[in-house]
Amino acid sequence: MKIIELCVENVKRLKAIQIFPGDRSTVVITGANGVGKSSVLDSIMCAIGGAKNIPDVPLRKGEKKGKIKLDLGDMVVERTFTEAGGGVLTVESKGLLSVFKKPQAMLNKLFNGLSFDPTEFIRQDKRAQFDTLQSMVTLDVDIDTLNGQRAFAESQRADTNRDVKRLRVKRDESNLDDCDVVPVRVDTAELMKELDAGREYNEENKRFGDYLKVKLDQIIEINKKIKDLSAEKSDVEEAVRKAQDEVTSRVDKDVDSIRAKIANAGETNRLAAMYDDHERVKAEHEKAVALSGTLTDKMKAIDKRKADALESATFPVDGLSFGDGEVTYNGLPLDQASSAEQLRVSLAIAMAANPELKVILITDGSLLDSKSMEIIEEMAGSGGYQVWVEVVDETGKVGIVIEDGSVQVDNG
Repeated sequence: MKIIELCVENVKRLKAIQIFPGDRSTVVITGANGVGKSSVLDSIMCAIGGAKNIPDVPLRKGEKKGKIKLDLGDMVVERTFTEAGGGVLTVESKGLLSVFKKPQAMLNKLFNGLSFDPTEFIRQDKRAQFDTLQSMVTLDVDIDTLNGQRAFAESQRADTNRDVKRLRVKRDESNLDDCDVVPVRVDTAELMKELDAGREYNEENKRFGDYLKVKLDQIIEINKKIKDLSAEKSDVEEAVRKAQDEVTSRVDKDVDSIRAKIANAGETNRLAAMYDDHERVKAEHEKAVALSGTLTDKMKAIDKRKADALESATFPVDGLSFGDGEVTYNGLPLDQASSAEQLRVSLAIAMAANPELKVILITDGSLLDSKSMEIIEEMAGSGGYQVWVEVVDETGKVGIVIEDGSVQVDNG
C-alpha cells in the first residue's frame, strides 16, 4: 500500500492541503522555513502512528477542529481533532466496505515501522544504531549479554595471563624444577634439646670421675690406716668397684656433631624454604595456565553462540550484522562505509521495516545532495516504495511547494 491521496485541514501549520502523489517514487515537499513543510510529514504520522505521534496541540492556531485523511488504496484512514482535545480515528476497508472496530490496534500491527527515518538512522551514534537495528531483528539471544559475558571472560583471562607470566618468571628464578635432592628442614629446637641433654650427660660422667678420684684418694689414706680400718676399707673397695662399673659403661656424647648440625641448620632450612616456595609457585602457575585455557574455551563458546544466532537471524540487508555495541556492514563498523553505502543500508532497513505500507518519511532532506536523492529515487522505484522528503527550497520550482499552510505549486 502507498498513499493515494493526503488531505489535511487545520492541523499544525496547515490550513488545507490535498496531495495526489500519483506514480512518483519520491514525493518532495518544499518551501521556506515555517510554512508547514514538516506539518505535511507529521500529519501522516499523526494519522497512523497513534497517540505518541500526536502533538499536545495538534490544531492550527485559532481553529476549533481539524482533520487528516489518508487514502491508502485498500483502506482510508481518517483522524479528527477538536479544540477540547477530543477526536475520532476511523479506518475503513474499501474492499470489505466496513469500518475496523479497533482501528489503532490494526494500524499498529501493519505499520509499526513507518517512523523509521533512514537519514536520522545514519546520524545516530553507534549505540543508538545498534539498539534500533536490534529492535527490528529477531534473535534467540541478547547480543549485549553475550558481549558482556565475553568481555568479562576476556578481562579474567587477561588478569590470569598476567599471573601466568609473573609466576613463570618467579618459578624460573628458583631454578628448582630439576632438583635431584629435596632439602629437608632441620628442627633446630630439637637439636638444642639434644645438645643440652648431651652436655648434662657429660657433666654427670665428669661427676662420676671426680667421685672415683675422691674414693681412690680415700684408699690411699685408708691404706695408711689399714690395720685399724680394715672393715672401712672393705666398704670403700665395694663402692670403688661399683663406681668403676658405672664409669666403664658410660661414653661421652658427640656434642661437636650436634654443634655442626646447628651451624648448618640455617642454610639447610633456607634451601628447604626456597624449594617449598618453588613448589607453591609451580602449582599456582599450572593452575593459572589451566584457568587461562578454560576462559579461552568460554570465550570461544560465547563467540560461537553469538555467530550461530547472527547466522540464523534475518537482516534487512545482506552483510549487515551486530558488532560489539555497534552495527557492522561487510565486517566493518557502519560508520566506516561510504556515505552512499550508509544511505543504501539505511534506506533498505526502512523498507524492510515497512513491508505493508510502502511509505518512508525523511524529515531533513535538505542535508541530502543530488547523488543521495538519485539513490533514494532509484531504490524507491525498484522496490515499489513511496518516499516523502521534506526539503528547504524557496525557488518554488522543486517538488510540491507549501506556502502559508497550503499547496501553492505541484512541480511533479
